[in-house]
Amino acid sequence: MKVCTLTGATAYQNIAIEKPVIKLLLQKDTGDFASTEKITVRIERKQGSNIDLIVSQSIKELSQFSELHEGPNKVVALAGAERTILLAVAAPVYLALEDRITIEFSGLDAARTYIVYGLEGMGTGKTAWKYSAQSIPANTNTRLISPANTLQAIGFATTHLSYIQLNFSDGTQANYTPDECSYIMRDTNGLALVGGVSTDIVASQEDLVILGLNNVSSIQIYTDNSEFDYFVTEAISL
Repeated sequence: MKVCTLTGATAYQNIAIEKPVIKLLLQKDTGDFASTEKITVRIERKQGSNIDLIVSQSIKELSQFSELHEGPNKVVALAGAERTILLAVAAPVYLALEDRITIEFSGLDAARTYIVYGLEGMGTGKTAWKYSAQSIPANTNTRLISPANTLQAIGFATTHLSYIQLNFSDGTQANYTPDECSYIMRDTNGLALVGGVSTDIVASQEDLVILGLNNVSSIQIYTDNSEFDYFVTEAISL
């Protein structure tokens, strides 16, 4: 389902989808997505509180992050040097009467053309993916994330990371330095699924690491005392 075509402005608000969708597909006519291009996605409820799934997140980071949910959610090069992002939303989002999904954009290139699609699917589900940006302030060199059993993945740049510790549900523990995290991102295994599918979009931020969190009960992040930004995705019930 084609939602809209955007061109000639850098920001857009109140783009509405009133049917259940599984994924959002964002297409840019030429050039890679820039770190300044951001998206906000929320479910607006007629009855009850609205649900923010994404709040002013970098499209560039989200494109890589979304690959962990389902293999095909990736950046692909199409004819004419177009760039397309498939971003997992839900399976598909359940919308009651007069509910809707709204999308906002900021930092777009007014000279470029963007097309937004909502991919529909069979049935409705009551689970959605929530993408959240987090930060560890300067002079705080560690943070424990516990419990982590509702989280699907964590993403971060290795700058200012000393190491990250994953504590698994069976009692085992794994510590990863920045170099080890970078190696994981170049490997294809059950912990991080990236491989080479997003080389177009990742070229300018090769230090970005995304770790899957299957069977991880808690996470301990250790920094060099500088401010440390990271983001997580969580499966939430609607």
